[in-house]
Amino acid sequence: MLRRPITLAVVIAVAWFGYSYISDQNEDVVTSPRDENVGTQPKTSERSPSNGRKETRRTNYIASVSEVWENSGFVYRVRPTQAGRLADWSGIQQAWKQAVRNGVPNRPHLRQQFLCHPLSIVARGKSSWDLEAWRPEVGLQQTMLAACNPGE
Repeated sequence: MLRRPITLAVVIAVAWFGYSYISDQNEDVVTSPRDENVGTQPKTSERSPSNGRKETRRTNYIASVSEVWENSGFVYRVRPTQAGRLADWSGIQQAWKQAVRNGVPNRPHLRQQFLCHPLSIVARGKSSWDLEAWRPEVGLQQTMLAACNPGE
């Protein structure tokens, strides 16, 4: 019997994506052959201006980041765009880089919480992805098993 109903949703989400192993240390992902077309990451658009050069626009995965003080410490409220919610693994990596550029400290425990949200079917749909600075670093797998909130 599962301790938390959310654990089943996390397991289903990971199985649905087809990931057999996700390393949150070196950003490598080993995937199963069936996930080549998983996700609906929007493609960057290319335009040909009159000068003949191609102009590439980046996809925005993060709408905004706000820093809020709560009783236990800082919370970084990341508001993803629709593209951020539907991103594949490479899009999720780009989304993390955008979040860091928008003010989220580049710390392993915050990154694990961030990665957990788009990989979880339940957390993906939340209006904001709250990254709490006081949460411990336990690894991505344990973070996912804790419903993106390790240390509770």
